[in-house]
Amino acid sequence: MSPTPAMKPPDRWLDISVSTGVFLFFALMLSVPRGYTLGALILLLAGLYRCLRGSPVSLTREDKFIVWLFAAFFGVGVFGYFYHGNPSRSLDLISRYLMAIPILLLLIARPPNYKWVWSGLVVGCASAALVTVWQVHALEYERAMGSTGVIQFGNIGLMMGVFCIAGVIGLPKDTRSFRLHGRLALAVGGVSGVYVSMASGSRGGWIALPAIVLVFAFAYVSRRNIKYMLVVLVALVVAAGTVVSTVPVIEERIAIAYSDIERYRAGDPNTSLGYRFEMYKSLSLIIPKKPWLGWGYKDYEDEQHRLVETGQISDVIIKMANTHNTYLEVWVFNGATGLAVLLLLLFTALVYFGRRLRAGDPVRRVAAVCGASLILGYAISSFSQVMLNRNNTLLFFLISLTVLWAVVRLPGQRS
Repeated sequence: MSPTPAMKPPDRWLDISVSTGVFLFFALMLSVPRGYTLGALILLLAGLYRCLRGSPVSLTREDKFIVWLFAAFFGVGVFGYFYHGNPSRSLDLISRYLMAIPILLLLIARPPNYKWVWSGLVVGCASAALVTVWQVHALEYERAMGSTGVIQFGNIGLMMGVFCIAGVIGLPKDTRSFRLHGRLALAVGGVSGVYVSMASGSRGGWIALPAIVLVFAFAYVSRRNIKYMLVVLVALVVAAGTVVSTVPVIEERIAIAYSDIERYRAGDPNTSLGYRFEMYKSLSLIIPKKPWLGWGYKDYEDEQHRLVETGQISDVIIKMANTHNTYLEVWVFNGATGLAVLLLLLFTALVYFGRRLRAGDPVRRVAAVCGASLILGYAISSFSQVMLNRNNTLLFFLISLTVLWAVVRLPGQRS
């Protein structure tokens, strides 16, 4: 049954809302203070509107499982709020998983045009690079931090740069908008994202790069181009080694890491890594006491102070705003159930994207590469930072996941 004329305008406005929301989310992610909220709000309102209209959407088993995992993690957070008597602010971040559901349903029903997605990424990376130049060279900041905080700025910038590099490699060459000038723009975006990461000195994202390179290799290496790809891989290794040994900020950050480890071994926890190690030590004592349902916020703080007062842990942990480890953060506050749901979400998303790394359609393959890179990037960097416990990095993860999944699940793409 064909849609009536009265039904067409809402669908057209939904398409406009999706394109605008996705573009603005990525374009304003790093260069405008909380600018990403505008794109996210547009997508949320459009998603809620579509749901209120009762418009049907055909969901696959994979779609439904992702929705249920979002809902399950939200449910774990709500349970913790009531069971532990946590403050209402504990529901703030967890609500993002619930908000992601109407956005996911919207994007599945009205998938974004890939040109808007990667155009937003290019603008976002390039504008972030301009902010970096201003902060480092004009304001003489030691490390670029944008408006999001130094670690978030560097890790998100690197991830957006990886998405642009995937676009350079795999987006269709035969479309009018993505010929030479489009690929040049994507290359600028990729270089800009890497530059943002380097200038921020965020080491957590760098550790994930080898895994991301393997994703690209699995997607694009074949018998026909294996020799060429080996040459490229060797060139990348040489380039990486050159950068590490010659770029001051990277060389300095690596040297600091070694120094922090040596100082901690010598009994001094008053360093960036020393704080983390001491926090992990405290959690190894705290988590086993309530492993299944976790701790309430107040009880956790009281236990930390008790460990410090009894001399079991250094008082540096009191100075830390969080655990600096996503998995331990979820475990200590949401228990083993929350951790299991989180790990299942990451594993499921990685498998779903991984299945499509060899997709015949080039746009779906690029989206799969970006999706798998997103999951691995977050999974690895979360060992040293609470990537899913900050508003900007959590929103970037959820909306990027929903956007890329909406693109990758389609049998074909609209131009």
